[in-house]
Amino acid sequence: MAGTSSKYDKVVVQHKFNPWGFDRTGIVPMWTLASHVAGLTHQARLYTFFKSPLPSHPSTTVIFRSQTWELYPCFYKSFRAESILTVTMKMVHVGRTSYSVETEISDTSTTEVLVKNVAQYVNFDMESRRPKTLPDWVRERYDHLTSRPRPTTVNVFEMPAFTTPFVHSVRVPPSHIDWNSHVGQHYYYSYCFDCAALGARNQMYSTVRGDIFKHNVREISVLYQREALEGDLLSVESWEDERKPGTLKFQVKKGSDGIVQMAVAFHTPSESKL
Repeated sequence: MAGTSSKYDKVVVQHKFNPWGFDRTGIVPMWTLASHVAGLTHQARLYTFFKSPLPSHPSTTVIFRSQTWELYPCFYKSFRAESILTVTMKMVHVGRTSYSVETEISDTSTTEVLVKNVAQYVNFDMESRRPKTLPDWVRERYDHLTSRPRPTTVNVFEMPAFTTPFVHSVRVPPSHIDWNSHVGQHYYYSYCFDCAALGARNQMYSTVRGDIFKHNVREISVLYQREALEGDLLSVESWEDERKPGTLKFQVKKGSDGIVQMAVAFHTPSESKL
């Protein structure tokens, strides 16, 4: 991460992925992409967005509420290990307990946009494990963003009746716990994609089959419902959206409680690398 803009509501940095961050098909997988973007926006929050005007102001702790992703064709065609990327992060909305950041990743040499991410964060009380109101000075700094329309939110979906999902189980290891003492948000991508890989291999979906990593992702939406902790046994339920060919839906659960919902839209077979 190098360099920032002088405005509080926008940060622009250059970034590069290591060669070992790419998978066997030559693509950066979603859990790696999500981890990098989360790290960059975390630094933007600490050093720009939420940089306190007074040392006496307490620090804030935020967690993800939702994310949406768009991956454009050039992400697959021209993004390589040697690519120098321009990452633009903008505060786009501020509410009472939450705020939203839009992140665009582009190829510095061509200016083509590779990825767009919109993330909603919630100010979080570490003791009560509940949302809390953003500090007054944050809302004052971003008063011009409080009246803007809130970005489209990710809504809860239901599994259709008479659907038999493909289920994969995972026990949360200690290495998946982040600085907020719960499962790091990017690990849910690997849980869901592992489930999809096993389901596709066993022909559990009608349009997503074979090697899941040879299917290009087009869009993803994620809703974080509850926390998961070290040692929790999670079940990942997956099924194909019959109304949207190439879209898989996932419900990560702990017992009967929903933890995370994710919808992944792949390019149709005629558009994929298969």
